Amino acid sequence: MKEVTGTIELASLDPLTYGDTVSFNTAFTGTLLRKGRLYVQVLGSQDGRIVYQWSADRHFTFPLEQQAGLAALGLVFDPSRPADFTASLIYRVDGPQTIIQWLDYVSFQVG
Repeated sequence: MKEVTGTIELASLDPLTYGDTVSFNTAFTGTLLRKGRLYVQVLGSQDGRIVYQWSADRHFTFPLEQQAGLAALGLVFDPSRPADFTASLIYRVDGPQTIIQWLDYVSFQVG
């Protein structure tokens, strides 16, 4: 079985602001195991605090707005200030010993 490798990049290079959506171009090589899946995890921070976290299928379009669950924890995405984001392409295989591989990432700013 060939090792799984992958890449991720922003689908558009247009500047992003609060309320926009973002999607990614992803590619991979290798053979995915039967219980394996690829997904994208997007994390955003302001002043060193996580203000955005979302994981979804690699073809998902992510809304760049406040998430209720994080707001309830006091982690507020302030639209008046820039936020630093990282999107990671992840390969996960569930089983008796879960395997998680970070294949690639891209950083970008919102705001």
